[in-house]
Amino acid sequence: MKRLALPDRPSQGWVANQISDRIGEVIGQQAVSYWENGKVNLKNVHPRKLRAYAEVLRITPAELAEAAGYEFAELFPDEPPAANARSAALSAGAMGYRIPKQRPVIPDVLKEAADQYGDLPMFQGIREYRWQHFMVTTPRKKTPQDVEGWLQEFQALKGMGYDPEEPEE
Repeated sequence: MKRLALPDRPSQGWVANQISDRIGEVIGQQAVSYWENGKVNLKNVHPRKLRAYAEVLRITPAELAEAAGYEFAELFPDEPPAANARSAALSAGAMGYRIPKQRPVIPDVLKEAADQYGDLPMFQGIREYRWQHFMVTTPRKKTPQDVEGWLQEFQALKGMGYDPEEPEE
């Protein structure tokens, strides 16, 4: 067991008591002191506590593991290293790849409402994907569960002046 190499910590004026205060009751002052002075094997500390400690220090869990002289997997066995390591910059997203957006699932009852009432002038537009997409993705307190509910939702949105654009694919 070795002393944590945290060069920035003393200059920030942090002490074990302040760290444990910021984290709450998860980590006690004495525990933090033991970690920093190498009196405890960090492999025996729950990863949840180490993650909280790293957050307070404003470093990643991978940086904490490195400062303590451990491999990331030794302290965080259930996490892939790329999730917190600096190598995340080499992720597919960072390299410009994008996962296509998933189309929302249009409920069968909304499709049924569109099929049954889409020809009526008061429900003109309910058959269009742009409207169905808008209705499904609009936040609301309660999602309609039947044909009548979706028809009321459509009329309410249209009555408020909504005219959704085609969603981006």
